[in-house]
Amino acid sequence: NEILRFGKLSSLLGGFSQPSDLVVDEGRGRILVVDSNRRMVVVFDMEGNALFEFGGPRIFNSPRTLTVDSRGRIYVADDIGKIRVFDLIEVPS
Repeated sequence: NEILRFGKLSSLLGGFSQPSDLVVDEGRGRILVVDSNRRMVVVFDMEGNALFEFGGPRIFNSPRTLTVDSRGRIYVADDIGKIRVFDLIEVPS
């Protein structure tokens, strides 16, 4: 069995320093990780390559958990009970 390893201790794209939750969105072929320290959600493809990230201290207080619904909306909850909902729109290249 092959073990997938991804991410690194970093503040750059693809890195995280304090992961607090992870969701595998198989339908869209991506892995989402909440980094509570950087206050970001980092999105990877299924091979572990960083695709993009969003959030930051202006968006999140202290993100802790996330989930993705069947339509692809991303729900991120922080430690004070606030839940933010994101609907990502992919733009064809």
